Amino acid sequence: MFLRKSLFLLLFTTTIFSQQKGFINGKLIDSKTQEPIVFATIKIKNKAKGVISNMDGGFKIPLLYKTYGDTLEISSMGYASKIILLFDLLEDKINVIELNSTIEVLDEVVVRSSRRNTALSAAQIVHMAISKIGVNYPMASFSNVGYYRDYQLKEGKYVNLNEAIMVVFDQGFGTWDYETSKSRIYDYKRNIDFPRDTIAEKSYDYETKGKIISGAILNDYGGNEFTILRAHDAIRNHSVNSFGYVKRLDIDFEKNHEFTKENNAILDNQKLYVISIRQSVGAISVKGNLFISQNNFAIHRMEYAMYRENQKNDFSQQSNFTKGSKKMIFDVKVEYKENDGLMYLNYLSMNNAFQIVEAPIFSIRSFEVNRDKKCYVVHFSQTPKMKSAERLSKYRIKYKGNKVKIESLKIIGDKVLLFPDMRLGNLSNKIFLSNQKDINSNNFEVKIKNIKDVNGNLLNHSKTVELNQFREFFSQEVKPYHRDSLGSSYMNKNKPIFKDQPIVRPDNFSDYWMNTPLPNIKE
Repeated sequence: MFLRKSLFLLLFTTTIFSQQKGFINGKLIDSKTQEPIVFATIKIKNKAKGVISNMDGGFKIPLLYKTYGDTLEISSMGYASKIILLFDLLEDKINVIELNSTIEVLDEVVVRSSRRNTALSAAQIVHMAISKIGVNYPMASFSNVGYYRDYQLKEGKYVNLNEAIMVVFDQGFGTWDYETSKSRIYDYKRNIDFPRDTIAEKSYDYETKGKIISGAILNDYGGNEFTILRAHDAIRNHSVNSFGYVKRLDIDFEKNHEFTKENNAILDNQKLYVISIRQSVGAISVKGNLFISQNNFAIHRMEYAMYRENQKNDFSQQSNFTKGSKKMIFDVKVEYKENDGLMYLNYLSMNNAFQIVEAPIFSIRSFEVNRDKKCYVVHFSQTPKMKSAERLSKYRIKYKGNKVKIESLKIIGDKVLLFPDMRLGNLSNKIFLSNQKDINSNNFEVKIKNIKDVNGNLLNHSKTVELNQFREFFSQEVKPYHRDSLGSSYMNKNKPIFKDQPIVRPDNFSDYWMNTPLPNIKE
């Protein structure tokens, strides 16, 4: 028997952002830990539409569904499912919903009825699950409308958020997804309500190492983030190479990993095997979990994360890594839900860490010759620290390859005035008496070393910053056995998703919405 506690609902009166108007806003948290519940499914009952909760547990439902008198069905792995009346939720406020975890009690009846399955080893369960993909997943064509987004997390805040509503026309699990599946974009936007970081937005660059994934290479598929995401669904791509040591799920996965049976889990009133995944090769290690139905061996969820043991960053002495710690390279989570007897994608999330080299905070803005004051002026981007910048030995100037002698200097704000030896016949005397056209930056070589600004930033020092890149797709409506009737205006898989792609909105476009997160999240 299963013992499940009820859901407790709290209504907070927190004012939310203007961008959320026109929606019922909610947030799911664990009733015991008060932590956000991520990737929970929130469906509108009898309409087969809904959303998945965000990293902060948040979600939003269009207000019109409240006027229709609809109800929500909320479910999440390890929590009791619950139905909530939309009429009971407040408008323009964050409705905080507490979910209680399910507690499984294995009495003698349950043990006897499950004796055949519990005798199976972890490896046997995994083998059965993979062998039954052709039975548990759709081999016929279907469509899946969903909310897509890609973004980056920098110091716990969203940057470079891009969003889309799109439909995927899948020809079935017996076909190669990349070659046969087609997508159409209903709407997309580069969300300017969130900060943009132009350096982090650039493509990966392994030549200059300006932006890399430490310890991994990621194919860019022409910069199309959605195509990259789809390639990391190992269940859908079970018969082709996907990622990591998974490679081909049907051939390589079992021999490349170790499996252990953990405590069972509950999802939508079904008991699931929980099989932990482990692998370690040199400095690389893998941790993950498979959630497999005890009834038909369908894989409900797959979690797969790869880590690297780090001493220092691969391309900079300025490392964010702690010596001896494990650093995440990438993390993939995919969940399927049953619909009409078969398993269809519910959500797919990929997160990889990457590093960028940011431009120096403290740098030389300009260099000029001031004829009136008979000095050279170095203009910095920040105010230099007096004690750090007042030594003449830190400055070296050459004119057409010849050294210029500096006798004194003066610091004025973010400028340093360098006064040369102006005695008759000396180089600087000749420079200041020469024609104006001869005095240009191309004739000067300026080198300044070991100077810091008032905030302690070293001159021309580039900083390595670590961010996390997320790509996510959340199903809003699945149509089994559905084929595309239009047959055109598909997304180009070899072009960036948010650049010159065709947009085609269906007549029922208002049925779908973007589950835009709130700007700030808890790290």
